Amino acid sequence: MADGNSAHSPTDEPADPELRAVPTPTQELADPELRDKPTLIIGAGPAGLTAAYLLTKQGLPVIVFEAEDQVGGIAKTEVRDGPGGKYRFDLGGHRFFTKVQEVDDLWHEIMREEFLKRPRMSRIYWRKRFLDYPLRGADVIKKLGPVELTRCMASYAWVKIRPKGREDTFEQWVINRFGKRLFDNFFRSYTEKVWGVPVSEIRADWAAQRIKGLSFFSAAKAAFFGNKGDEIKTLIGEFHYPRYGPGQMWETMTDDIQRLGGKVLMNTPVTKLEIEGSRCVRVHTPDEVYEAANVISSLPLRNTVGMAEPRPKPEVIAAAKGLRYRDFLTVSLVLDGEDLFPDNWIYIHEPDVEVGRIQNFRSWSPWMVPDDSKACVGLEY
Repeated sequence: MADGNSAHSPTDEPADPELRAVPTPTQELADPELRDKPTLIIGAGPAGLTAAYLLTKQGLPVIVFEAEDQVGGIAKTEVRDGPGGKYRFDLGGHRFFTKVQEVDDLWHEIMREEFLKRPRMSRIYWRKRFLDYPLRGADVIKKLGPVELTRCMASYAWVKIRPKGREDTFEQWVINRFGKRLFDNFFRSYTEKVWGVPVSEIRADWAAQRIKGLSFFSAAKAAFFGNKGDEIKTLIGEFHYPRYGPGQMWETMTDDIQRLGGKVLMNTPVTKLEIEGSRCVRVHTPDEVYEAANVISSLPLRNTVGMAEPRPKPEVIAAAKGLRYRDFLTVSLVLDGEDLFPDNWIYIHEPDVEVGRIQNFRSWSPWMVPDDSKACVGLEY
């Protein structure tokens, strides 16, 4: 269910942005040089728009360039007409949760009453059975069975008593903390599906950041006693979510930027970055050249380097071209009947199934699916 304080219905459109209260610029004086020319921001995704919003709140001139006709980047909400109204699709399953108070305050400042608190429910599909995630002790014991549970415990005990091995890769990092059996069961196949490379090629520091705070004992403690206070981010029990999907956050922020005097130029790709010394001083688009006080780019580094003039050193270009990015495809289906499952999403750990995760859009927010007689799911590849 949605937030009980809401008076909206799932078929309502977002509130008229003209009726929303808008923050006003602060009275603090900014650096005068920053007032003479605008700060130019490339990309109207979460990073670019947040930078623009914070600068316009200080009364500074800002121009945001967006190549597409919609803001939000990969955190946008796709909207399609369908049976009963407009269907909204979240491309990545963007839950809003942070322990950084400044970030949390910013999200609530933008979304206000449109920021719903949603319960988290997710499971792992493993060996033709479903395991609750976050894990629950009784469920794990029941689903793994005594033989596999004994093997996992023995594998974990072995890594604890033997000398700690190398820790250069994701595989080594996880095995050193959970044992090889748990790694093979719950980390290997899903990680390789998501990133498209062997776990032996993913660096250990990435694992340390992605699985921060999670260990065998912390997972076991959370499984049997709960993740009190959301100490482990990977295992949180609830999160915030915009009523109409993640794109509503960035669409609302765009409205505020424009009311505060900033510009967001849609369908305006950047074609060249002019560099003088160590600074970018001009930004080229197909129709105009813009002078810049500063430039903030939220583009992939490979693209940013490729647009720089004069051309960077050959080793810089080679390093940029060597960066790899992972594309993914979301197939959204509108189906007759009730929801297929109550979860926000299900992780598919089966190695012989190509789909990596399946979302239930109504579980993110009932406002994503306008017809109660339809189910709507997203399959991520």
